[in-house]
Amino acid sequence: MLDNVMVSVKVGGRQIAGLSDCVELTFSHGRLPQLLRVNFAGKRGGWNTSGCVTTLRDKETMCCCDHLTFFTLLMSPSLDVTVQMLLTIANVGCGISVVFSALTIILYFALRFAYKKFKSNDTAKIHVNLTSSLLLLNLAYLLNRWIFSLGHLGLCKGIGGFTHYCLLCSFTWMAIEAFQLYLLVIKVTNIYMRHYMVKLCLVGWGFPALVVMITGSMNSYGKYTITDMANQPTLTLCWIDSAHLVVHYVTNCSYFGLILLFNTLILVVVAWKLFCLQRTTAGKEEKIEAWKGGLTVLGLSCLLGATWGLAFFTYGATSVPAVYLFTVLNSLQGLFIFIWFTILYYPKKDAATSTSGSGKNVEVTTASHGER
Repeated sequence: MLDNVMVSVKVGGRQIAGLSDCVELTFSHGRLPQLLRVNFAGKRGGWNTSGCVTTLRDKETMCCCDHLTFFTLLMSPSLDVTVQMLLTIANVGCGISVVFSALTIILYFALRFAYKKFKSNDTAKIHVNLTSSLLLLNLAYLLNRWIFSLGHLGLCKGIGGFTHYCLLCSFTWMAIEAFQLYLLVIKVTNIYMRHYMVKLCLVGWGFPALVVMITGSMNSYGKYTITDMANQPTLTLCWIDSAHLVVHYVTNCSYFGLILLFNTLILVVVAWKLFCLQRTTAGKEEKIEAWKGGLTVLGLSCLLGATWGLAFFTYGATSVPAVYLFTVLNSLQGLFIFIWFTILYYPKKDAATSTSGSGKNVEVTTASHGER
């Protein structure tokens, strides 16, 4: 909002609209970038330009409106440039993630072939499942707009549902990463779980499938249009259609909000444990440098999906930088996980039996994890 200036024009408690002679309001300002002139319709709860004609001058903007309500001027970047830049970043980033996610999976199977004991490493299996879900999500995104351009409603619903499924799988495996981290670093007890990975896969891949089937039965998938603050369309793709936005808020926003809360708590506890470990080992040969602990937390935040939390900051005055940061970090998540996986498991002495779910060489033995 320009200088936080908002003007309220009203007459008693009456609703004034449809005036034959418009009400003129003049906003004074210096030389500015392109402005998006809007008025606030209180009952609708959103910003729109209906009923107003604006005239931009050198150092002022005059609005002539046929109704009374709240009025203001909003700053807006060039939306066309912003959208195109974000699309380019997302396409390039997702393409890079597809390549490095595939390399992560290849590296995992190469290590399984070279080291028999590596097959019992449940933490590595969870990493690969998360990587696989992200690989599918990036592929679904890259195919989405192309399938939409075909104009086939059935295909659009299909890719919309598949994209939704991949997104939910990614969120669920991030939660499973946090659960595994809890067992290895916080609980630190050997709890035997029969068919451990089978159960995790049923949750990680099965629960999202159930949600998508229910959502699909409600005919929720189809054409979705993203609009700007002036309600102008900026991007159209196959997703949960605009008539079923409640489904999006429940299955995506609320679901991920709960996962983000759980994962953040785990991450904070692990960071605190690393800090305490650094203090207790200070001056010893086993000293953990602060920068290594910091890198460990950064790597874990990527695995646990902390960067997806930026979605909750893509509204208001900081929306543009938050959207750019969100797009860059999450489109490259496959690359970040590849780097993390390579550092942890690249062939070295005892690489087949020594691993780290938290970045601190937690010993995962066949006895405690191999039979789960």
